[in-house]
Amino acid sequence: MCIRDSNEFISYEIPLKYLLTGVDSKVPVLAHRSKLGEVWHFYDTSFCMPKTMVRIKIMTDDCGYGATMEGLVFASLYEMIVIDALSEVLYMGKLAGASFSINFSETVNYGTIAINSFSAIMIPFVKKVFKMLSELSAESLESIFQKQHEKYMKVLGSFDLSPPDEQMLMHFRNLCFTNSFLPSQLLPLASTFTFKAFLSLYVQWLQHAHYILYAHGTLSEADAVELSRVVEGTLFKSSVSVCLESLPSQRLMCISLQTPHVYIGDMKEKDEENSILFSYFQGEGKSELKDVAVLEVLMKYMEEKAFDVLRTQQQLGYDVSIAGSKKSEILGVTIFVESNRYCPEIIVRRVDDFLEKTLKELESIELKEFSKYIESAKASYLEKDVKLKDKCKRINSEVFRSEFVYDRKAKMIQEIDRVTKAQLLEFANNLFIKNMKRLDLEIVCDDHKKHNEVELKKNAKKYGERKVNRVRINSLEKFWEKAVYYADFGKERYTQFLNSLDKSTPST
Repeated sequence: MCIRDSNEFISYEIPLKYLLTGVDSKVPVLAHRSKLGEVWHFYDTSFCMPKTMVRIKIMTDDCGYGATMEGLVFASLYEMIVIDALSEVLYMGKLAGASFSINFSETVNYGTIAINSFSAIMIPFVKKVFKMLSELSAESLESIFQKQHEKYMKVLGSFDLSPPDEQMLMHFRNLCFTNSFLPSQLLPLASTFTFKAFLSLYVQWLQHAHYILYAHGTLSEADAVELSRVVEGTLFKSSVSVCLESLPSQRLMCISLQTPHVYIGDMKEKDEENSILFSYFQGEGKSELKDVAVLEVLMKYMEEKAFDVLRTQQQLGYDVSIAGSKKSEILGVTIFVESNRYCPEIIVRRVDDFLEKTLKELESIELKEFSKYIESAKASYLEKDVKLKDKCKRINSEVFRSEFVYDRKAKMIQEIDRVTKAQLLEFANNLFIKNMKRLDLEIVCDDHKKHNEVELKKNAKKYGERKVNRVRINSLEKFWEKAVYYADFGKERYTQFLNSLDKSTPST
């Protein structure tokens, strides 16, 4: 019988300083700066829990991370291997109410580490975890690599079997964002990625880095700063600050004005009977809160209409949705239809007819009905944070995005109350008609292929009658060569924030 050692993270006496004795913060405080990063602190006892949540955003361009497929393969394996290597200490932490996660595979030029625990054990838990993380040897990594490499290959290979909506979103990101790769694109490289290749990159990893640490809960400001010293003395002990300008960007494509494009792909799963249409309508320029408010109200109106018309009356498919989107500060609308009855090009015509009819009906909407959509749009912003993690996520996102609009909910309610019917009509007409920037992505099952090609020609003629040239994307490489992209607004905003900090702010 195996008997575990006593758990060093379980404390039966909680020091008085962690027993909700402080004064709650109103906004996060920039508690510390160093050459490698910043520490933000938010003291919060509002949920009567002596707990703290720590989020660390790590920016780096080492090993081609953020700009190459090799960098993404390495980062994905790195996070899997780290969790495996730390499994014993993470299990002991879990028994004491602590958790640790790391993610470098879902973003471009930064990764995130999330740590949750009772405040009294946060520092000893972080010290233990990061010390082990910094001391991982080649021998220990090699013993784990093969198992995690096999798991990673299965993850990449299962992409074609994932839910259609998830596949479509991945295709959209690959098509419209720089430095974005499909699992199927990574598969050939990952299959030949050896431990030797992994190790050659591992020794270069995080040599250039910059971080933002956000601590939210009952941990003191001094302890939050102490955490940053632990991180710098372990994970970043041999690091120098990365040049922010050199970080790869993830930039959104600016869709051509009045030149709708269509990209048609094959359904990889041969037994799949459904085809998919994903239509993206892109707005103009960087958005403000007032623009988001108008979109919120418009979506409450159109979501109801789409369900009634496209889903219930026309029965285009079981999965029919319309949603507002904010991608890289650019507002837009997406329409998703999964159908086994109709090919995507027929659904394109149905969507066109739906948009034309819905906008006409919007012109004659009564004040009472309009007010209903205003109230519906405000509902989510009127909800209070239910848990500590909800409040942490909301405020932490403001810090990580360098937007710092901590009263965003209140401001959004004010902006939604100001939305007028005239604004709604102008926004909708610009988005769907006057300044239309549209991209249709279609994944077509075998049963619909021939019919879809016939309907594609019909739609080209129909658009031509309106003097609109609908372009089929036959070569992604040529499409990308001609593409124009928006700036990476998040990267720009963070750089501006750092430049604007008071020269007297201590930097150690």
